[in-house]
Amino acid sequence: MSAIDYTEIRQKFASLVNQTCTNKVNRRLSALLDDIYNDLENNMLLRTNLDILNELSSTLMAAHREQWLHQPQLLGHPIFIILRDCLIDILFDEKQVELVARLSTLLHHVCHATAVKDEMVRLMICKPLIDKLNFFIIEFEQYRGPPKQLESMNRLLRIFTLIQTMRIDLYEDSLLELLFLNVSKCISSTFFMAQLSSVPQSMSDLESIQTFLFDSCIEFMYWQPYEESLLRRQTLGQICGILLPVIVRLMSLLSFSEPIMRIANLLSIHIMVPESYTDDKVLHQDYFALLKHCISMIDVETVRSKERLLLECICHLTNHSDLLAFMIEFDSLKPTLLKISDMDDCEISLNSYRILALIMCEDDIKALKNANKIVGIYYLYFISMMEDPVQRTAFQSLLQSLKNFVQHDQVKVEVLQQNIIPLLIRCVTERQSFQSMKTLQYAIEILIALSFNDEASNILEKDSELIKCLETLKTSHEETIQRATNHLIWRLEQKHNIPNGSAPHVTSKSKYDIMISYSHNDKKLCFQVCDFLEKDGFRVWLDRDRMHGDVIVAMADAIENSEFIIICMSETYKASPYCQAEANYAFQRQSKLLPLVMKPKYKPDGWLGFIMSGKIYVDFTKHEFNEAYLLLKHEIENKRQVTMNQTKKMEVTHEPILPISLPIKVYQRQARVYQQQARADLPQFVNKWSEEHVRCFLGENNLTSLFIVFDNFNGHLLYQAYLMCEKNRELMFQAMREEVSASGNSSILTLGTYLQFLEELKKYIPINTTKLSQQLTSSVCCIM
Repeated sequence: MSAIDYTEIRQKFASLVNQTCTNKVNRRLSALLDDIYNDLENNMLLRTNLDILNELSSTLMAAHREQWLHQPQLLGHPIFIILRDCLIDILFDEKQVELVARLSTLLHHVCHATAVKDEMVRLMICKPLIDKLNFFIIEFEQYRGPPKQLESMNRLLRIFTLIQTMRIDLYEDSLLELLFLNVSKCISSTFFMAQLSSVPQSMSDLESIQTFLFDSCIEFMYWQPYEESLLRRQTLGQICGILLPVIVRLMSLLSFSEPIMRIANLLSIHIMVPESYTDDKVLHQDYFALLKHCISMIDVETVRSKERLLLECICHLTNHSDLLAFMIEFDSLKPTLLKISDMDDCEISLNSYRILALIMCEDDIKALKNANKIVGIYYLYFISMMEDPVQRTAFQSLLQSLKNFVQHDQVKVEVLQQNIIPLLIRCVTERQSFQSMKTLQYAIEILIALSFNDEASNILEKDSELIKCLETLKTSHEETIQRATNHLIWRLEQKHNIPNGSAPHVTSKSKYDIMISYSHNDKKLCFQVCDFLEKDGFRVWLDRDRMHGDVIVAMADAIENSEFIIICMSETYKASPYCQAEANYAFQRQSKLLPLVMKPKYKPDGWLGFIMSGKIYVDFTKHEFNEAYLLLKHEIENKRQVTMNQTKKMEVTHEPILPISLPIKVYQRQARVYQQQARADLPQFVNKWSEEHVRCFLGENNLTSLFIVFDNFNGHLLYQAYLMCEKNRELMFQAMREEVSASGNSSILTLGTYLQFLEELKKYIPINTTKLSQQLTSSVCCIM
């Protein structure tokens, strides 16, 4: 074949790409490429003829536009190796800028179109190509070539960004690692700093050199697999140390700049990376300044691209508990996010909800009229991302956000109603499709949180494929997966093995004096409490090293064999499905709970508020540590003294400490008596009722099973119970049902009876309950 034959080849290509895509046409196109490849291989003059290669690349670009290069048999064709090698040879040849641009564009399009299949990985992770790109980056400060050549280098770097994003399995590749190190040096260089001084407001206004630095290099760094690589984490930390003060200063001096904000987003990722910032390390104060700038810049009237960047950065920063607490202090943030979440922009809505999930309390969630919309947004992103390999990293982040949201009971119900559970199950049963272990971990942790909903729990335990997968995963070599799996299996099994509700017989002869339940984010203060307790002779169980294997069995054993359970309360404790499992199990066993406040101004709500209701808190943020510790010891001694006094009373009187529930027949006889009393005998407001009034109300409405629950209750106590039901209907129903079941009588509490109780009692609830609700909160949450 000679150069003049190329007209015929072009005609054949045009003829093929205009036909319907069939296997026969695919074979003809592949055969045509074979003919061209063989001619080029057998004739070195043709292979080095740039005019022919230019024609070939143009023709293949036309084939790409018609989706032909998506076919598997064409993707791995060796003709691409010839084109790649040509690109390597002429990459810095300023006379061949047009051909370099065409070749780089072709390879960029094919990589995107094929989702970086193995064939493209083998093609692009090529030492001569990456060596030339590294040389360009190292010598970038001296670059004086044409802008079009810079555009080609941008495309090549974006190809490797795509590879890193979609192929997490390649994070240990030495060539990609070396490229990462050179880009890292580039963006922390003095040349990069100098360019920052003249950065424009919009990405579209960047000059060619700035585009490479502030767009391609920052994007490449942003999508690195930091969680998988210690080297990358350490390097990112070094970059943050250099750039963070500069970026914060520029944000305070300049009006909003999109390139600066993109750099800020890269730096904020460091907060998300494991082992970067924990309570063991002092958080750099510039992160607080960065957060403050981002919050102050949010404006519902501005362009949406600005809001996306700001919300993205704030989402990253929520991953540190101190920054989250700082965020909660901004009174204007919640209403602002609620307002912009109503924008007709799914990305803005999603990120607004991701932040709101962490800064809103249970009452805030219940006050929302659009909880179904929130879960609906998650559903739309869920189904679009989970099938798209390009979105794998973003999908992982979506699951992490949903894990935060399902701590709220109302969201659990919406997740159930909008049929997201089958999608979550797919993340477990089809885990090979998702590559990332974090995706699997977050999916299982969401299922743990959902298992506290009876209906959701039934769905999970009836899914035989899920159960089979969990049995396999519980011996996984990935410790986080093993831990999550064992917790979920235990939760589903525990449903059929609920403790009998009687107070556990735990004495000074038990295995432990104290078991400490805590969130890993609060470990520094928890470990200090543990050390002081052990120094004072207490036998303490604490999972100090986050033990692996069958940790849930060890945790349950510790709860069953400890005199006291210390609950270390914080936002992260409440958000953790593992902590909920521990606290819920201790509550079901009626263990002696000692709540500690670990974060300033923290007040438990939702499931944690329900479990801690009426208990005295020891606040380690209000007092010096030694003072708070003495208060904790005093509380332990008080509870022990009460137990001793009750034990002595039992021995003297031979009477039980707690009143024995009367047989159900006695209650039924009482009910018939109370039913004969007129409704007019009941005061208008429940909080004025006597114990006799409460019995009358229950009997009159045929709520006989609830005599056991509200035995010796007056109206004030019944009103408190009503408010607790309104705050968390599901948990209160479960608790009341368990109490009825544990009484030993044959009576059961049905959902219909429970709802009837609430509906009838509502008639006697004061219309203005706000002040009384506040009084209740202060009376049952005695902050020391």
